[in-house]
Amino acid sequence: MENILPVIVGAAMVLAGPMIISYSRRTIRIAKAAQHWPTVEGEIKQSSVEEFGTHPVSYTCNISYDYEIDGKKNEADRVSFFGIFTLEEATSFTQQFPSGSRHPVYYNPDNPTFSVLVPGVYG
Repeated sequence: MENILPVIVGAAMVLAGPMIISYSRRTIRIAKAAQHWPTVEGEIKQSSVEEFGTHPVSYTCNISYDYEIDGKKNEADRVSFFGIFTLEEATSFTQQFPSGSRHPVYYNPDNPTFSVLVPGVYG
């Protein structure tokens, strides 16, 4: 009975692997395309660092912003397409986007509610 656990874990990895790879490829394609999206000026509403996980502890940037397209106000919180940081990286990143500051917002012209502050793949 105790020998079945490695088989179950292995089977789960075999099944989940292609989904994870597909999701990652899709995210990379969108991140690269976002570099060519139109931009509008947005206002940072909130900017902080959030801790998550336990071993190891990771950090993410909790940044929300408003922007307007064709008279319609949008709210978003997508800073980048990838974003797990050390505490130092997350702190440095959020300091670039203090509350009340204005920054370009890249938005998908086919879906203007889908936006990001830092397009592309980095890190």
